[in-house]
Amino acid sequence: MRAVLGLAALALAACGSPAAGPALSEGEFVGQAGLICLELERQAQVTDDGLLAFAGDDGSARLADAQRVVGGFAPVVADARTRLAALRPPDARRPATDAYLAALEAARSQLVSTASSPEATRRFLASGSSVLADLDADEAAAGLQACARGPEADAGHDEEAKNAVRTALLTEQLILAGDGAFSESLDDLRLLQPDGRYEVGPVPTRTATVAVTVDEGGALVLLGARSRSGTCFYVAAGADGTVGYAADPACRPADAQDFGEQW
Repeated sequence: MRAVLGLAALALAACGSPAAGPALSEGEFVGQAGLICLELERQAQVTDDGLLAFAGDDGSARLADAQRVVGGFAPVVADARTRLAALRPPDARRPATDAYLAALEAARSQLVSTASSPEATRRFLASGSSVLADLDADEAAAGLQACARGPEADAGHDEEAKNAVRTALLTEQLILAGDGAFSESLDDLRLLQPDGRYEVGPVPTRTATVAVTVDEGGALVLLGARSRSGTCFYVAAGADGTVGYAADPACRPADAQDFGEQW
């Protein structure tokens, strides 16, 4: 069922490597690339689900329809690849992104090959295989983990990120109760939560790490965690007890969020 999605994810890299020019920041690259990746995944899932109707049906008319579905997805993949390759990743991510683009082109070719004959299409439908799992390492290295995961896994990763923010908020509230102000000191945070992972800044740059920013003389704390789905989850807490929540697939800075009563 996930085979087309896996091939499609591979196919993002029709040719070439990421664009030249000023490198994007970590947050910018992961956010922009993640949006491209998620959109491709949505379209690929629709295609993959549609192909289920052809599985086990050897009728020539049905196979011809399946061929058109598989072949018709190649331009979608090519367009997504073009947009991804137009991004300039941070220098540290460039080798991994180049490798990912190369792997994607190989799958685009496989999609075209699969659609080239009824027999190739029949084998593809009968295989029921998913090459997406084999891409997890490449996708993670390129910052595109969302490509490798379906909605159920994404929901689990999102909950992990939310829990990390909730725990960080409790830690900050303890600091506030003791010192009368929030803190972005990593030593203060680790004193109360030795196993916590924190970084100072408005955008969480890594998964499993909570970004912390304190403002208004210690009366406001902004906390954020990046899910492996690509979405960032934020909390803004005031010394007066107010708490706001925001979720952002683009992972923009915490101070750019519109906070509400829930995620």
